[in-house]
Amino acid sequence: MSYASLSQTHIATTPRDRRSSRGDIVRHCISNDDVVDIDGILVTSLVRTAFDCLRKRPFDHGLPIADRAAALSDLSPHPAAAAF
Repeated sequence: MSYASLSQTHIATTPRDRRSSRGDIVRHCISNDDVVDIDGILVTSLVRTAFDCLRKRPFDHGLPIADRAAALSDLSPHPAAAAF
């Protein structure tokens, strides 16, 4: 992540619990299908997180994120590309 990306905190929320973004807190409405439990904390899946970063950030910020997500996943490059 670039330092420019760290100025905001992004929070995933459901349509039922939708609140507006304010200041440095940015809320995104997502479906429960993209949520996983990691050590008791609900987060978006690796693929969903990488996809969101790629679609919201400039290419030079998104490429390292996609590269790291591909390295961390068990997907070969072809299925990973299809997921995006």
